[in-house]
Amino acid sequence: MDELTPTAIRKPRRHATNGHAPVALAPTPLDLVVKHRPARVAMVGLGPSANAFWLENAQFNEAAPYDAVWVVNRAACSFRHDLCFDMHDLRDLTRKYPQELRRFVTAEKPIMTVAAYPEFPMTVAFPVKEVMDFVKHDILNSTPAYMVAFALMIGVKELYLYGMDFHYENLERAESGGQGMAYMLGMAQVLGVNYRIPNTSSLLDAYRVQLVDGVPMRPLYGYSEATGARDPRIAEGAKVVTLHPQTVQMTAEQPRYRLGEAEVGDRVPAGG
Repeated sequence: MDELTPTAIRKPRRHATNGHAPVALAPTPLDLVVKHRPARVAMVGLGPSANAFWLENAQFNEAAPYDAVWVVNRAACSFRHDLCFDMHDLRDLTRKYPQELRRFVTAEKPIMTVAAYPEFPMTVAFPVKEVMDFVKHDILNSTPAYMVAFALMIGVKELYLYGMDFHYENLERAESGGQGMAYMLGMAQVLGVNYRIPNTSSLLDAYRVQLVDGVPMRPLYGYSEATGARDPRIAEGAKVVTLHPQTVQMTAEQPRYRLGEAEVGDRVPAGG
């Protein structure tokens, strides 16, 4: 078998000329990124609530409410998308995980990452300075945080967030990247950018949301179980509907794929 290298995998590139007749060049990855600035974006990560994205697209007949789909690294292998974010050193990544080489070399959609790599034709350097100048903060400690910050900078007006799950019911510690994500979503709210989270996600405690007389609300810490006080938003006799049990699919027993970096409790049990 031939050695797996960028040269061996890469598709032939179009040339600017064919003999003496000029041929239009294919658009660069950067062209594809900046050509269409979507107003509504679905962002799909690797957490279990990504299932909601699949279900909505597989079962619903309505037109998708978003203009573009952005995915987190290996979610590009599972979902149709317009832009992939992979905020790692791709060369180092392919040394650690050689199977990733084919994904980067044969990608047909832009991959926004830490640098533009000549051997990976669809990579685009993330505009980190411009983004930090815009958000005026450096709490970019996860790929989803980078994605939201970039979306805010280019003027996206609504975000649909799937698979952005940073903590799990039976896992004692949460992923630190959730803090940067939460900060960016707070900034989104201040800027008037709406975001929607499926109720199977642990992001911002979405899985704890209840309907109170038809209005979605999270239980208030301290008030939800207090006997001498109650949530001032909930009137006496209000109809409260729990959308999902507390023990949602966000449990430590359910493994999730994190590119070989399984956290404690995320590994598939023996024989599972």
